Amino acid sequence: MAFDLSTYRKDTRWAVGHGYGPVFDGGPSRRTTAQITSILVHTTNSPVGNTAYAIEAAFLRDSPDVSIHYVVSSHDDTIVQVLPEPWIAWHAGACADKDYENPSSIGIEIAWCPQAGALPQIAINNLTRLVRDIRQRYPWIAKIDMHRAQAVPKGRKIDPSGWSDAAFYAWRDSLLQGSSLPPASSLPTPLPYVGAPQSISAATFTAVLVDHQSPLAPWAETLYRWCNDVDIDACVALAHCHAESDFGKDEPARSLANPFNLKENFGFAANADGFSDFSGGPNGGGGPWLGWRWGIDWLKRYGALELQTLEQIAPLFVTGNANANVDGYIAKIRATVAEIRKREHT
Repeated sequence: MAFDLSTYRKDTRWAVGHGYGPVFDGGPSRRTTAQITSILVHTTNSPVGNTAYAIEAAFLRDSPDVSIHYVVSSHDDTIVQVLPEPWIAWHAGACADKDYENPSSIGIEIAWCPQAGALPQIAINNLTRLVRDIRQRYPWIAKIDMHRAQAVPKGRKIDPSGWSDAAFYAWRDSLLQGSSLPPASSLPTPLPYVGAPQSISAATFTAVLVDHQSPLAPWAETLYRWCNDVDIDACVALAHCHAESDFGKDEPARSLANPFNLKENFGFAANADGFSDFSGGPNGGGGPWLGWRWGIDWLKRYGALELQTLEQIAPLFVTGNANANVDGYIAKIRATVAEIRKREHT
């Protein structure tokens, strides 16, 4: 499954009020995770019969009147994010059950239309994977419904098109009962990253940098303190640094093997000419510590949006490269975390 979390983002292009944000003037633009209680499924229903997700996602990104959280492809395994889940998307309108209205729901559009016929299985598979992923992060969500079933007055909406009531509810009930989910033991617990306690000591943090001959080592105490001050697990940050720049020793932006967006990377700072500058320190000059500082600042921003686990944050480093292996990236960081924590206890 290919997640694109950047190309069609509405909140990075348009201000609040451009199809998302407060439901009423002066109301909140975002909600807490506890306020998210449902998932509402739509199809895009293009009037010209389009089913290409890229066209539909671009429309939803740029429309001043509507938005959505995700668009699911009906032709390949692509899922794109238009709005992060904490934002209130304008997608539902008035609903019979108010838990499905904009302030409380996550909206998912399948790129499909009535003219195209029955909804293809690949679209249902993509939706299943996405809903499963959402429910891993919001396990209390048990309300999943179709837009046409909730929209009032009755008959106001016909979507999701190409999917009968009986087939949709059979799919939903199977998923909620767990038969569409892999065994719980096969699903890794999300790794806390932001808003998390320290899982290693400052001494272990320093020893790892020293042993790897990292240029960050002279400032290890300061870097650990920066993490601790804002409740970022320094162990996960250190493993993230390893995944991106081999503990600050490499300039990963030049690595063809690394498909991730490293402009805010850990452990690498560039001077005006684009080359590494390992001079200075936290109290002046440049140096690899500056890349770490940028990383901490970005993690704080993600935390403010209630993006707190490695699984939520790591995909934001993807450039949109179709060959980017997000799962492999996360697995590498998790493996390094395990090694560092093992060292803490030996």
